[in-house]
Amino acid sequence: MIVAKRYQLVVNVYQACILCLFNTKEEITYDELKQMTQIQDSELNPALIFMCNPKVKLLLKGNPKTPEFKPTETLKANPDFANPSIKVNLIPVPSKKQTVEKAEEAKSDDKEIKMERQNITDATIVRIMKARKQENHNDLLIEVTRQIQNFVAQPALIKQRIESLIERDYLKRDEENRGRYIYLP
Repeated sequence: MIVAKRYQLVVNVYQACILCLFNTKEEITYDELKQMTQIQDSELNPALIFMCNPKVKLLLKGNPKTPEFKPTETLKANPDFANPSIKVNLIPVPSKKQTVEKAEEAKSDDKEIKMERQNITDATIVRIMKARKQENHNDLLIEVTRQIQNFVAQPALIKQRIESLIERDYLKRDEENRGRYIYLP
């Protein structure tokens, strides 16, 4: 008596949809598959490539030597599928291009957050100085840190923003006491 080995396939949603179609049909052309699943080429191709990979061979394709799929190319489930592992991972790894795009997007988000924090810090410093006209450096640091609720204002950022406000003529240093700032109306 021959007992077939059971496998646990780790697949994404698209691959699961594709595999379910083989429950009703033995052979499916690429065009039929695309039409039945309504999956875009950018998602369908990577999903199929991993299942038709010569190392895995879960699905058999007409021309196994090329990674591209022609519209009339037939795909069928491999009845002789075998793998040394019981758990088989078939999820496509994101391409380098997708990884780079996500990293660039994160960098642009970081820049926006940094600019927003600088603007909030500038506005807080000006608001405090406008109300008090003069303030010592340490007292100003404490008050800015206390008033900013959105994030933890680091002393280095506050000092940098004070210097920027001095350069833009919103504040000036007291001539007699360099640790005191004066608001310029």
